[in-house]
Parts: sequence; structure tokens; C-alpha cells
Amino acid sequence: MTDMPAFYPFELIDGVNQRLAKGQPLHTIVLWTKHARSLFAEPLVSALEGWKKGGIVVSVQLTVTGFGGEEFLNKAGHPVQVEPGVPALADSLSVLPRLVALVGPTDAITIRFDPIMRLSGAGGRFFSNLDQLPKVLAAMKENKLRRMVFSFLEPGVYRKTDRHFSEAGLDIVQFNLDEKRQIALHLAWQSAQSEVKALSCCVEGLPSIACIDGSFLSGLAPHLPPPSLKQPYSRRLCGCTTSVDIGGWPPRLCYSGCLYCYARPQVGKPDQSLKASVDRLKSTK
Repeated sequence: MTDMPAFYPFELIDGVNQRLAKGQPLHTIVLWTKHARSLFAEPLVSALEGWKKGGIVVSVQLTVTGFGGEEFLNKAGHPVQVEPGVPALADSLSVLPRLVALVGPTDAITIRFDPIMRLSGAGGRFFSNLDQLPKVLAAMKENKLRRMVFSFLEPGVYRKTDRHFSEAGLDIVQFNLDEKRQIALHLAWQSAQSEVKALSCCVEGLPSIACIDGSFLSGLAPHLPPPSLKQPYSRRLCGCTTSVDIGGWPPRLCYSGCLYCYARPQVGKPDQSLKASVDRLKSTK
């Protein structure tokens, strides 16, 4: 999915305002991003504040995997990055207090530890972002964030994803069902210590969460007319209720460059648009 807040804020704002101008119902704006600082940058921050004043619920799904900017040695011994254009873990976690202050109720913020990855690189050595989970949970507890979503990176699901990892010289190591269940149990235990509820997204054999849940979002603003609870046709195991994707399909080019992206990532190619976007986000303190 394209990171609209980070790379297309004007298009995002236009998409929302066009619906409002037409009088179309809009209960909640759900912002998906890996770049929390983009929400504090103009023009988006003013738009968010205006929408909230107009009675619209603003909800954020912030993806934090722990691999942002991290380098690993691939099978040829060369350094590669899984998420080259994504903020470092420490940076993402450091802005959580500001995110809570901007959005309002902490229940309106979901942390996506998504996907859980196990990869193989130089010398067949395994590495996984599960090692970063305690830091994420500690930051969530400190900021009173309660909702976490996770899934697993798997080979053989998207040819584009498999190709990106192959070209980077990394192997995706499959989690079997027993491993997924054990990880889910361990994650549930760890998250409970931090007063966090962690549920999977579209993982066979595990309890799932609806990432866009009309019933839950309705509870954030009981004074508003409830959103639709209809479930559109979607991929199997998805429990999300009806929503409109401002980013559209086919998706816009995303400059985070994540190897596991199945949409339209900018992978392995320098681009001036990326530099301009990253510079803008870095200037947001």
C-alpha cells in the first residue's frame, strides 16, 4: 500500500475534501503510514486538525517493524536494506507522544508490527525483526497504546516480493503453522505484560483483527451516525468493513522501497522524488 501521508499529502487532502464538498458521509479517516513525522508536517497537520474540528474521527495505523534503515549482509556478503526509505525504530518510537497528542484517544492508534520476518543472508545466517518486539511493546505501554496488528512474511505469495528479495540476495524463510501459533502465543503473553492486545491480520489458523473495523470505529465517536458495517469482497480471512481507498488502484509509486511490498514500491532505483520527500520529512521535527 502506498504511504499517502508521507509521499502524497496533497492528493490525500484533495481526496478527502472532494468527498466533503459532495456531501458524502465520512465517519473516520484512517491514515496508514510508516512515517509518523509526516502527520506533523504541512499541509497535512493543518488538514487533520481541521477535519477533527469538523467532527471527523482521525485514526492512524502506524507500521513499525524495527527494520527501518537497518543493513544486513546478503548471501554475497554485500550490505542490503529491507526497508531503505523507512525511519529507524528509535525515531518512530520517539514521536509516539506527539502522535497521541495529535490524534486524541489512544484507541484510535494501531501499531502494525507487520510483517514479522525471518530472513536468511550471508552464510545462511537467520535474522528476524522479532528481536525488536520488546522495544515496541515498551513504547506502546509508556504511551498507553493498546492495539497491535501483526502478520507474517511468506515466500510464494507474491511473485514481485519474491523477486525483490532474490535480487537483494536474501531468502524469505517460511514460518510453519506450529511456529506461527507459538509466536502468536508468545506475542500474546509479551503484549499482555504491556497491556496491549495483539491480533493477526489474515493469518490462517490464528484469531484475526479487522484492521478497519466499523463497530470499533463507531465506538470512538458514539455521537456520530455509525459507519457502514458491510463487508466488501476482499481477500480471504479479511474481516474489514467497507472503506474507500484514497490512494486508489493501481497504487501510486511508494518511495519507502520495502522489499516485501506487493503494491508499487520504488526498489533499488535512486529517484529525485524520493530525495525530496525524505528531505521534507527529515525537516519535520
